Amino acid sequence: FPYTTLFRSYLIRVTLEGSGMVSLGKQSAILRKGGLTISSPSERSFIRIDKDCRNLILRVDRQALERQLQVLLNRRLRQPLLFDIQVDAEHQGMATVRTTLDYICKLYGDASQTLLTSTMGGSLSDYLLSVLLTQLPHNYSVDLLQDQRQPMPHQVKKARDFIEQDRKSTRLNSSHRLY
Repeated sequence: FPYTTLFRSYLIRVTLEGSGMVSLGKQSAILRKGGLTISSPSERSFIRIDKDCRNLILRVDRQALERQLQVLLNRRLRQPLLFDIQVDAEHQGMATVRTTLDYICKLYGDASQTLLTSTMGGSLSDYLLSVLLTQLPHNYSVDLLQDQRQPMPHQVKKARDFIEQDRKSTRLNSSHRLY
């Protein structure tokens, strides 16, 4: 990724196999199969991986993620959004993150779903951002938990309902799974 793009993006890595290490400011984390690491654009990061390390990397625009967080909080941010650098595979939110990423990869990988993905693109993006913000630990997690009465934006509810309905009617084929 170009440097200017990285400076404006969160990099979310799901380790599929192998190992490595990521440093973010004064923190560091070990890349392990099934685990997730997040580099925040507000801090300098460094990554070192072994030759067998394979990661699914999701680049998330900083402005889009912070805008979605402001919508969920119903207020402006007081400081930059900082995720915990590492989330273990057993973390309670990882199942939801994995299921969401599996579904989106399957949907975009299926050529017959082109019309659906172009129609739902914005809603899927909003839903993914909401999943990341509500399921992964960060410096605003406590604030989000304190105000669970805040309703979700309509397009996020629509995407969530669509994904849940599709998951019930279609079982994910294990060959399409990321993990």
